[in-house]
Amino acid sequence: MKPFEVVFDCKKCKKEFTRTEYPNTAPDCNLTQKEEQRFWWCDQCKTDTTMKEFALSEKREASITKKKRKKENMKKTRAEELEVFYKSDALAKTEEDREKAIIITSPKVETIVNKVNGISPVEERLISKDVEVTEWWKDPNINDPMDMSDTKEHKKIAMLRERNVYNFYKQINHNLIIGAKSLYLVCRDLQRAKLKLKLGDFQVLSDALPMSDSTISKYISIADSKLCAELYVKNKLPEGWTTMYAIAQQEDKDGGNNTMKEKILKNVTVNTTMSDFNKLINKVVKSVVNIFNFKNLNTPKSFLKIAIENDKEKGSIDPNALLIIKNKVEKAVEDAMSDYETQSNNYNLDKAVDVEVIVDEALIHKSKESVMRYFKGLKNELFKGHFLDTYNTLSGSELTVDTKK
Repeated sequence: MKPFEVVFDCKKCKKEFTRTEYPNTAPDCNLTQKEEQRFWWCDQCKTDTTMKEFALSEKREASITKKKRKKENMKKTRAEELEVFYKSDALAKTEEDREKAIIITSPKVETIVNKVNGISPVEERLISKDVEVTEWWKDPNINDPMDMSDTKEHKKIAMLRERNVYNFYKQINHNLIIGAKSLYLVCRDLQRAKLKLKLGDFQVLSDALPMSDSTISKYISIADSKLCAELYVKNKLPEGWTTMYAIAQQEDKDGGNNTMKEKILKNVTVNTTMSDFNKLINKVVKSVVNIFNFKNLNTPKSFLKIAIENDKEKGSIDPNALLIIKNKVEKAVEDAMSDYETQSNNYNLDKAVDVEVIVDEALIHKSKESVMRYFKGLKNELFKGHFLDTYNTLSGSELTVDTKK
């Protein structure tokens, strides 16, 4: 029989290719493996049309395409991240410029204190007028008060902020100098300054004034008291600020107790002392117990004291801070006495010096109890554990069952 040509379609290149086939002979019969591969070979794309080679090639192309797509996605993501970064960086730069401008335009304590005022040094009258405050962020002479990056406006803003602080400082400081009767006006001006001064300017005023933050806080409480205001109007407000503060505290405790209010308004005078006021409200003052008892000294003479202060109750201080101070002071005193013994040999003074450092152990214990109550409410065992580890290391005590509670 004569052979004939058969046309096949290549599955890869989609082109036709011909092969010679004999009748009654299938391409996969009576052929060796090599002949069979040759029979299915496409001359156009050089591919085994059984798809064995094509499948591998397609898999490789798919892998390359996937990697390419992944790379493109990474580039796109990176570009988006960079865009977000640049935008956030721009915002951060704007905020940074604003913060710098606020610092640059902040009034300086030295400038406030050293500024020459126009009040006569022999002036004995109180200044009771309302202190004028210029709201610089609303000032029409400043083009854009919110644009703190404009350095041209910094000088104007700085002058206005300084003027605001100084106006309060001048009046408060003058009334302080006048005498005790001016204290209520000082309290009032401090209260108004706290309400009106912005952007940390009140803190600048606080630092400039010759009084602690704790005292300023108490003065403001006096100004907040309606009862103190009534007594001031009636010229019956006590001279001592501690008595004024006690009246303000009593008002907070009583709330709307008109009976106690009337009793205070009727009986309190300019000459009422703290002791008189305590008797008036039937308050029993506990006698102060000496908590510092020296063990090694018979007639101790204290020449150096270390104290702490906070606005909370006694047991609310971190006891670890107290222990660190105690340990450091004891070590410093020990080193100082060693230096003293070495240096005193030069002049041979026979009188020996004994030194003893004592602490308020009850305060440390109460402080620890207060902190433990805080952690109990916080329900954070990790913080509690770190606190106890530090406490036991500083106090030199073992971690017992009691200390873990």
